[in-house]
Amino acid sequence: MSNESNDQIYIQRGREWFVTDQASTVVHEHLPTGTYRLQHDPLRGWSFASIDDFDIPPKLYGDLTSRARRIWTTYCQRRERGVSTGVLLAGSKGSGKTLLAKVVGIQSRLPVVVINDPYTSDDFKEIISRLGECVVIFDEFEKVYRDEDAQSQILTLLDGVFSLRSLIFVIVNDTGKMLDHFLNRPGRIYYALEYGGLERDFIEEYCRDNLDDPAEEKIMGVLTVSTMFEHFSFDQLQALVEEMNRFEETAQESIKFLNVKSSYFKEWERYEVTAWIDTDEIEIPKSLRDWRGHPLNVSMRSVSFEYTEEDEEGDEMHRWFDVSLSEENIVHVDPSTEEFVFAEGDRRVRFRKKGVTSYVA
Repeated sequence: MSNESNDQIYIQRGREWFVTDQASTVVHEHLPTGTYRLQHDPLRGWSFASIDDFDIPPKLYGDLTSRARRIWTTYCQRRERGVSTGVLLAGSKGSGKTLLAKVVGIQSRLPVVVINDPYTSDDFKEIISRLGECVVIFDEFEKVYRDEDAQSQILTLLDGVFSLRSLIFVIVNDTGKMLDHFLNRPGRIYYALEYGGLERDFIEEYCRDNLDDPAEEKIMGVLTVSTMFEHFSFDQLQALVEEMNRFEETAQESIKFLNVKSSYFKEWERYEVTAWIDTDEIEIPKSLRDWRGHPLNVSMRSVSFEYTEEDEEGDEMHRWFDVSLSEENIVHVDPSTEEFVFAEGDRRVRFRKKGVTSYVA
């Protein structure tokens, strides 16, 4: 018999023995910190495949940091009571919901497991429950778990039947494709956060940091473009700012070339128009008070009309009011209320989308 050392070892799985070597085999009692994708092979069984760690931008905008801190604090407190915490993140693609899950995952220093296959078996649920403290991300949940039966099976994972100590993110683009049993049930999913369009403060801060020319009129242009979309996403904002920098253009010029098209503003979208000279509101023709279509996306390029005012002797004088609807004349934009103000000299005109709370001029 040879006395030479033999590094080859044999690992038994069921009735099979797999050949490997000692140098490539390391045994851990717990899954090490890292990012994994859970996968299943009919012959080899369950495994956690290491994937690239999440990449997050150097600066986080908006309320993302405060949301991440809130979720982590809640998870830690509930974990001490032996209770798992679920977070539903809903919104259109590129809205930032996945970024929140990534930030929490990285900052947690726990194993992060991504589920992107429709596993529903009890074996799968046992695997998740035995992970202990970890972050589990169900990405694009309604697309992966398409049918009601598959979604119902996941509900049992969240109902307390299995002893979980994990933080679970359920990320969806369309909550209308989820079972109602997921919604309005904090006992199953504790938090539910909706992601729509970006807030004004978010857009302004990002533009100041990333526009090569962060002049006020350039930022106003980006804000105005954002109002043309039902949900203006972070992906769209990044692309628009990048294009503006590359060609030294305004937002209106750059948006024409990007794969960013909006059908949100139809012909029936209506705005109420108000006009001022200095601080005095003036009466405008009835035909202009009810404006159809986005002010920067219509054939009329100005608000022009004749009005009368009294001179010092009380005689009426005819005056001409004219304000060009150009990006350079925008002095106020609020994407959240879909309202903007144009000014030219001592003349101002305000567009306020009907049915939306007014900005006080």
